[in-house]
Amino acid sequence: MTPWARSARPPSSARALWGAASQALNSASNFLLTLAAARLMGPEGVGVVTIAFTSYLFVLGFHRALVSEPFIAATAPSSGEARARGAAHAGVLTLIAGLIVAALVALVSVLLLRRPWGAAGLALSAWLPLLLLQDLWRSTLFRDRRGSSAALLDLLWLAVMGACISLLRQPSAAALVASWGLGGGVGGFVGWWLVRVGRPRLGRAIGWWRRELLPFGRWLALEGIVFHAGAWGTTVLLMGFLGAEALGAIRAVQSLFAPMSLLGPAIALPGLPEVARRLSADASAARRYASGLSVAAVALTAVYVTVGASFSRILSLVFGASFARYEYLIWPVGVGQLAASAALGAVLLLKAARAGTALLTLRAWQAATALLVVTVAGPHGLRVLAWWQAAAAWFVAVAYVGAALKVSPEPRVPLLVAPERGDAR
Repeated sequence: MTPWARSARPPSSARALWGAASQALNSASNFLLTLAAARLMGPEGVGVVTIAFTSYLFVLGFHRALVSEPFIAATAPSSGEARARGAAHAGVLTLIAGLIVAALVALVSVLLLRRPWGAAGLALSAWLPLLLLQDLWRSTLFRDRRGSSAALLDLLWLAVMGACISLLRQPSAAALVASWGLGGGVGGFVGWWLVRVGRPRLGRAIGWWRRELLPFGRWLALEGIVFHAGAWGTTVLLMGFLGAEALGAIRAVQSLFAPMSLLGPAIALPGLPEVARRLSADASAARRYASGLSVAAVALTAVYVTVGASFSRILSLVFGASFARYEYLIWPVGVGQLAASAALGAVLLLKAARAGTALLTLRAWQAATALLVVTVAGPHGLRVLAWWQAAAAWFVAVAYVGAALKVSPEPRVPLLVAPERGDAR
């Protein structure tokens, strides 16, 4: 009996709670890395670990685009045997790719970066393959409706990391990154045992990836490139028009009033496989479910922003008195977050449908809109720019919803149902 069959199909509310718990624990591990660096080594330590963490996020983004998200969208509607075979293929591909990327990170750290930057990069490279595996198994467990097991991986990450940091006698950036990586590595190792993927063959895994995942994954990878290019361009333009202080102010407000950074992954982890399953049988049911996810995200975001904004001088209490004059940014940032939450269900539906062309087009439209807004509104001050960005966020959200409504109502045929040619069954 497969793990899927053993599961009791927990209700949607329980899956959402496990998604929130998993993402909260994951975010706590990342926050602990920054907090420990700040407390033990000051601003320079934060800068060093940020380089390593940003490198990890860059690699993780491409891994999700080329492997994890196409894998979940393709296998969620399939049979238990096909899901297990897909997990085995995805696992061996992630491990091999992780080893290659880790070698490159280590080489760059040794040749191009000075200490302590290079030492932190080497610490990251030692655990990078298992960090990618941890993220893959986390998504796989949510695909199989085993959210409690996925949350366990994140809990292990936080617990092991905290124990290692507490034992450090001479803290350094490399030691903190190594402690963080070890925690995630333990999660990656335990996840392999929990998913029970068996013994995959690399040749078949590569063929499966090229046949089943790459046609959609390349669109997601291009979408990621467009997203990062747009974000970088927007930041440069904002700096040019308003200066570093304005950029720091809006980033500080976003760090407090951007609940979608937590809610988005928490809903998407169990939401994407569920939307894919429903889409394989009935697109109308998938749309209704995706719409329900957006409604829930909007409601939670509205409560969070309203309650947070009701506390007077919250920015100055958290970041210092110099941020008090920027409290007017709270509401436009919150309105933009409501737009992101309203589009969440549409994004998941498009990913489940593997609508790569639509996703890339929408991402390019979003990046172009963001650049245009900064160019037009930037010279008029931060207050005007913030509200223009909020309006643009709703404009983009409507475009995502409109694209999702065009998803074909015909049932989709799940991938990977039949055994591969050459398998001995």
